[in-house]
This record gives sequence, structure tokens and C-alpha cells, in this order.
Amino acid sequence: MDTRKITVLVVDDDFFNVQVLQAILENAGYNIIPVYGGYEAMEKITSSNIDLILLDLVMPGIDGYQVLDFIKENPEKAHIPVICVSALSEFEHITKAMNKGAADYITKPFINSVLLEKVQKLIPDKE
Repeated sequence: MDTRKITVLVVDDDFFNVQVLQAILENAGYNIIPVYGGYEAMEKITSSNIDLILLDLVMPGIDGYQVLDFIKENPEKAHIPVICVSALSEFEHITKAMNKGAADYITKPFINSVLLEKVQKLIPDKE
């Protein structure tokens, strides 16, 4: 599969976290759209062609759960797989995200190879 055709939206309010995820995914050949909050994420989701979303849950203003609701309530975007990437490791947070439609959940800190494996498993076949 040609990963250059795959666009991943990386959403986190922490600049360093976005930079780390962007570097890992770009090194694997993915096209990355970095955003730094829920409002900006919803704008990009609406205006861009996105194949997969990596979404932090704890952000000021619009949090990741609200972004998940926004995606899943939009018939044109509900198909986009979302992997929550969060420091929240408690069962209740993971369950809440999955119940809202997240395709997977990764806790921070994460192992790069595990992240890439989960991304690869969820990307649509664009060959």
C-alpha cells in the first residue's frame, strides 16, 4: 500500500505531542494534517479529505469526546476511523471513547510500533 495517499489528522492541544506523532507517521510515509484543538479539528474534518484521525481526549474548549460526537453525527464523515491517543488510561475513559465510536484507543506514553500497527490496521485500502 502506498501510504503517501493516506491523510491522517493528528489532534492534540500539546504542541510536542503533535510533533512526535507527526514525525512518526511522516517517517512511515503518511500525509499529516496537524491541529492543536477541538475547534480546529472540526474545521479540518469538515473541509479536508481525511482517512484516519488520531485524537487526544483532554483539550480545552472542545474536548476529544465532543469531536468524536461531531464526527459520528456527520453522515459524510462518520466512516472515518478514530484512534484516541490519551493519557487517560482508566477503563471508564476507554469505554466512553469506544461507545462514542472510536475505532481504537492508545494510552500515552505509547510504543511507536504499536501505534503504527493500529494505524495500518484501520486505514482504508487506497491502492
